[in-house]
Amino acid sequence: MVHSSYNMAPGDLELRGAVANRLRRPGDTIDIDGITYEYCDSSDDESIDEAHQVGPGKTFGIFISRISAPLEMFLGYAAETWLGRRPRAVFNRLFKDVMHRPCPMVGDRCLDPTSAEKLWIDIVNCKDPAQKERNIGSLALLRNYIMRRQMDRFKDPDTVRALHEVNARIVEAESTATLKREEVADIQQDLRLLQRTRERAEASRPTTQSYIESLPAAFFEGIDIALRALDERIRTRSEVMPPAEERMREAERALDELIESRRPLLAQTSPAQVVPEEIWINIWMWAENLHCPEPKPGLAYVFSWVCTRWRKIFLRTPTLWRQVRVSLGTSSDLLRLQLQRSDPCPLDVYFIFGNRRIKREDTPRKVNMLLTELVFCANRWVSFHLGGTTDLDFYDDSKLVGWSLYTDGIQDMLSKAHAPRLRHFCAWWYGDPTLIVGRGLCPPVACSLSELQICGFAIRTNLSLFSGLTSLELVRPSVRDLPSIWEFRDMLVQCPSLVHLGLDGKCFNSDSSFRLRFPDPLPLPALRSLMLRFIDYEQEEEVLFIHELFDTFAAPALSTLYVLHLDVPCLTAFVEALEAKPMVCASGTLPVLFLRFGGYKEEDHGIPSALATRTLVLFPQLRHLWLCSGVQDTRSFLRALRNIKECQREPGCSSLHAVTLELHVIREHNADDFISRARKIGVRDITVRLYHSFNDTWLDYDVWRQHDRSRGAIIERVTWCESAFECFEKRTIRAHLIHT
Repeated sequence: MVHSSYNMAPGDLELRGAVANRLRRPGDTIDIDGITYEYCDSSDDESIDEAHQVGPGKTFGIFISRISAPLEMFLGYAAETWLGRRPRAVFNRLFKDVMHRPCPMVGDRCLDPTSAEKLWIDIVNCKDPAQKERNIGSLALLRNYIMRRQMDRFKDPDTVRALHEVNARIVEAESTATLKREEVADIQQDLRLLQRTRERAEASRPTTQSYIESLPAAFFEGIDIALRALDERIRTRSEVMPPAEERMREAERALDELIESRRPLLAQTSPAQVVPEEIWINIWMWAENLHCPEPKPGLAYVFSWVCTRWRKIFLRTPTLWRQVRVSLGTSSDLLRLQLQRSDPCPLDVYFIFGNRRIKREDTPRKVNMLLTELVFCANRWVSFHLGGTTDLDFYDDSKLVGWSLYTDGIQDMLSKAHAPRLRHFCAWWYGDPTLIVGRGLCPPVACSLSELQICGFAIRTNLSLFSGLTSLELVRPSVRDLPSIWEFRDMLVQCPSLVHLGLDGKCFNSDSSFRLRFPDPLPLPALRSLMLRFIDYEQEEEVLFIHELFDTFAAPALSTLYVLHLDVPCLTAFVEALEAKPMVCASGTLPVLFLRFGGYKEEDHGIPSALATRTLVLFPQLRHLWLCSGVQDTRSFLRALRNIKECQREPGCSSLHAVTLELHVIREHNADDFISRARKIGVRDITVRLYHSFNDTWLDYDVWRQHDRSRGAIIERVTWCESAFECFEKRTIRAHLIHT
């Protein structure tokens, strides 16, 4: 492992990057920002299980150290944010050094730990060895700065006092050792100069016999006298060399002894040792919730390998092991060990598709081993996530190894598993829809579900799957096997307590006879939130099936309506549908309306002010209008609001007191124009969200809020939209962090 005098507790951590190439043999050292690391031949942490100890060729590689700057930087950010600290200047410097551009965000909220995690991942994956080495040193400094600032209150005063005394003695010892080294270096330099002078004097003797005979004897006597004088000086300086070297070694031994005596004091005052256990647990659980599901061991293993104290905390806290991530690359031994350590806590299972490092012939055996382990603990599942979790996770099924082998194995597992505590199930797939979720879930599993999300899979009419749901989202349904409009209505009949419904794309096949049998839409009295995106993914163009959609259900008590991916034809059809049936979306009493135009591009769709006016008039009791659109489209809606306010015949939007404008621009002067327009309308609460360009840095769901008193508004700089089709749980966590 790597020994260091850094302020960290004894333990094991990875030293990544090109610096590790210089540590090949025991005794090799390297300096990073003044910290000396020494490579030893083995680890001294005996608490690590031998069967799962990190070693050559294993998960975390051969180079183990007492500090991994990127990981510690992430933990430092998490701890600092959790404790309410904001080291802004250091972050600015680090961001500029690492990312080679100034930080685009201004304010304190940029220190969200997820930003640090993204920065950590970028640095670890850096392909430039020199840049990576420099970044690791910078991150070590940053971690040191953050973690030391406010941790003194957790440290024992006597230990801190003893550490300060030892540090003072080390400074003196270093000064003494430096003087002794300089003394030895001066003697060595004198000896080299004297030796070169003697060599030149010896070389000055003539070698030609005729020339020698022509010179007087006094010439040769002078050379001999000079050589004897040089020999005497060399002898004198050589005699003082051994005592000087001994004094230097004694000074270095004294310095080494002081450094060794400081190690236990550093360990006792390290944040890893002094921060209370409950704070670390909060930080770790927060980090685990925000950590993107990836086909690799979870953070619980990474953190438990840091030091003995952390390991003991993890081993006695089963809740820290509850998030289980599984893919073809997962070790069955590590999976079994995590399931044992998490017992008896409920489990959040993530089964991630695809791993090209697995040989095709090994796929069936690997799938069976992993699924067998998961089935044994099915009674502890509370959420099961199959595939990706956001609409940004795209999979190319042609690159997956033996994808067809997943189908039977996963379906068989889900049909046999008895999961009475399963509350949340989501399945995400953007490739070939060969897995049919409805057929795979048996009634004992489905009967306890309250949240269901299906993306890309074929929707079957296993009605027991939808029974008792409170949240349902059908995202990009498989167009190869869409249910009929009759079957879609039967699904909704099974959800009388549905609170949230999300429909992304066309979810059923049309039937002209449907309205004859069901002239009135199915009422969903408990529905409070509705998210719609009108797009046909098969034809890659918007289709106007809005009238047919509102023939199937109605939400008379709706409180929040999200309508995404709008353009002029879609908005026109949407308005016509609501004008014909105002009760389908409770337009007469709806308090919150969110409208997103287009996808995630910075573009205007040319929304006429007349169409914007028709839209807003439909919602007379609207209290909060949320617009995500281009600059010109936003101005059209603000102009429509002004016209409605000034028109005596149209009493619409009289209750409007809050407007949120999401702008895909980073130019702040645009905000002033919109704030002024909204203020003239009489809106009390104004929020302008300025999105960073996707070509700039992308720090996941990072938000900075600033209440600008001079403008009378809230300005937010964000990189994540709260209205998106993704995992319910992930969306809830993000929204909670952003608004708290």
